[in-house]
Amino acid sequence: MKIGKIWLLALVCGLALGRENPFAPSSDINASMASSNVVENLPPFEKQNFKFPADSRNFISVTLKYKSIDGSIKEKTVDINKSISWQDEFSIDKIAVPVVAPKSDVSVTKEEPKAVESAAPKPTELNMTAQEPLKDIVIKPLEKTGPQKQITYKQTKFEIYPMQIKIFTTDEKLKDYSISKGTKVVIDFASQTDANTRKDELDCGAFKTALFGSHGKFYRVVFDLDGSYKHAIEKTQDGYLLKLSR
Repeated sequence: MKIGKIWLLALVCGLALGRENPFAPSSDINASMASSNVVENLPPFEKQNFKFPADSRNFISVTLKYKSIDGSIKEKTVDINKSISWQDEFSIDKIAVPVVAPKSDVSVTKEEPKAVESAAPKPTELNMTAQEPLKDIVIKPLEKTGPQKQITYKQTKFEIYPMQIKIFTTDEKLKDYSISKGTKVVIDFASQTDANTRKDELDCGAFKTALFGSHGKFYRVVFDLDGSYKHAIEKTQDGYLLKLSR
C-alpha cells in the first residue's frame, strides 16, 4: 500500500514539472504557442514623406528601426550632418537595383562565337521587381514648386514662397530693417503716388501677413513672420529678392 502511494506521488510530480503552468488549460497553451508564431505581412515600402519642426536647423542623422529575420528589433543610424530649411519637405525613397545576368564561363579551348551587334537596353527595359535588393535609403528635399501666393500693391508685384519673396518693381528700395526681435521685416520703397493702407493675409511658410502704407515720398511694407529670422535682400534684374534664414 505504501509502495502504491509513492508511485502515485511520483506520477503527479512528473506531470507538474512537464508543463510551465500545470494548472493552465491545454487550450490556453496551444493558443499562446500559435500567437508567438504569427508572421507580419506588411506591404512593401515605397516612399515616406516627412517634415522637420519649425526650430530645426541642421539634419544630424536618421535612425532606422527594423525587425531582422530572427524577429529581433534592431537599429541602424545613418549620419547626415547637413544644414536644412524646416520649410522643406523631405522624402525617403527606395531605389531598386537592376538584375544583371551572370557572365557565362567560356573555355579558352572552345571557338568563340561570332559577335552579334544588338542595341543596349534602355533604362526602362531593365527587369525590376519589388523583391530586388535596395542600394540604400536616399533622403532628399522634394522639388520646389512655384510661388504659393501672389499679391500686388501699386505697381509692385510680390511672389511669396515659404522662405523668400520675389519683388517685381522699378521703384528704388530706400532701406530695410527688422524689428520685434526679428519677427518683422520692414522695407521702404521710393514712390510719389499715394495709396491706401492695406493688410494682406499670407499664411505662406514663415510669412504670416503683409502691411502696406504710403508715407509721402515713399511707401512701406511690413512682413509679419511666424518667428525670429535673419533677412537679406538682393538686387535682381526685375527688382529685389527677400530671403530669410535662421
